[in-house]
Parts: sequence; C-alpha cells; structure tokens
Amino acid sequence: MAYVNWGGAAEKISVDAAGLIAVPDGVSDTIAAGLSVTYGTAMHGLEQRGRLQAGETLVVTGAAGGAGQAAVEVGRLMGARVIAVASSAAKLQIAAEAGSSDGIVYPGCDLKSEVRRLTGGRGADVVYDCIGGEASEPLIRALSWQGRFLVVGFASGEIPKIPLNLLLLKGAEAIGVFWGDSVRRDPAGHRRGMARVLDGVAKGDLHPKTHAVFAIEQIRDALGVLDRREAQGKVIIEF
Repeated sequence: MAYVNWGGAAEKISVDAAGLIAVPDGVSDTIAAGLSVTYGTAMHGLEQRGRLQAGETLVVTGAAGGAGQAAVEVGRLMGARVIAVASSAAKLQIAAEAGSSDGIVYPGCDLKSEVRRLTGGRGADVVYDCIGGEASEPLIRALSWQGRFLVVGFASGEIPKIPLNLLLLKGAEAIGVFWGDSVRRDPAGHRRGMARVLDGVAKGDLHPKTHAVFAIEQIRDALGVLDRREAQGKVIIEF
C-alpha cells in the first residue's frame, strides 16, 4: 500500500519505493486502500506529535467523523481513556462503538466544564481537535498541566484565534499535525506508524469502515457520495 496524495485513480502509477508498506495477511486490499489518511493522521498525531501515553485522557472532537473515529480507535489502542465530542447523542454512539468511554454533546454545553467534570477536575492530557472554531479555546482551557492540544483540522470552517497566555498558564503545548507533509519529510516514521496501524487491523484491534466500493467507471457516483457528505466510512475505487 502507499499514500500517493493525488493521481491514485489510475490503472498504473509510479510510487517511490520508500513510500511502500507491506500489507499483512488478514488485511484486505479494500481495507488497506482506505487506511492511510485517517489512521495515518491519527497515529502520527497521537504517537509522534502528541506523545500520548497509556492511562492518559484523550479528548477527540468531531469524534463520529472519519478522522475522529480513527483517533478514538488509535487512542484506545494506545491505552488512553477517550472522551468523545460530537454534535448529537447518535454521533456519540458511533464514537462509543469505536471505543470512547465518555461523550459530550457540543454545541449545547460548557465544554470546558464538562471535560473538567469527566476528569475529576484534572483536565485532558491530550486534545485531538478536528473541528476548530468555537470549540478550540474552551478545550485549551480544559487541558491539564502540561497538556497537549493537537491542531488537526477545521471542519467547522472557522480557524480560531487562541490567547497564548492560556498555554503559558498551563505549561501547555499547541502542536500542528500536518500528516501529509510528514509522509514526505519522514518516510521511515510514516512506515512505522502505518505498520502499527496495519498490525492493529490484522489483530482485530482496529475496525476501519468502508462505506462502498465503486468500479472506476462509477467514479462520478463515488465522488458524489463524498460531495453530498453521505459517506459513513471510506469510499473505495476498484479496478
């Protein structure tokens, strides 16, 4: 398997050998094809950037989306307690099925207070923020001492402006998670992370979801599923 960024919808492509990763027995080509972006980002973000440790508390925003579900699963695999943040109870149920132990419906609550309540006042060790917007600042305020806030994406459409004194007062870190460029800059680190993901899938510890498989001739239909935001799992093109 390989992450090729653009140009993968072709019968033949050229890939740098350094970017190739062996797929173990027990992992189908369909599953392997959909792993890279979401699970690659989660492993890079939580292991390499967030330094998540077993026993720590991880908060994941957008926890029912593809990136969020992957982070919930990888966080659980790494031994963390995972608190999911999503916009409805139904979405929290999806996150719970992925492995979260607690959930917060947001918008609709004081996010800082809820994280504090669920952690007995201590706060979150790591926040994996996929949505940005108005959720980011209260989650930084909800960090524990020397907590790590991972900037993953801005699904809300709004890039927040954060008062830097919040990081100072908590001895905390705000850390960018730019997985796509990290693949190019650190191919060996990418291979290690994806090998761990593939091993987790092969052992049944990770359960990536496939929404549908389309033939290349149906690529317009496949892109339509993404454009209408109907996908509940990965959309795969098959040759």
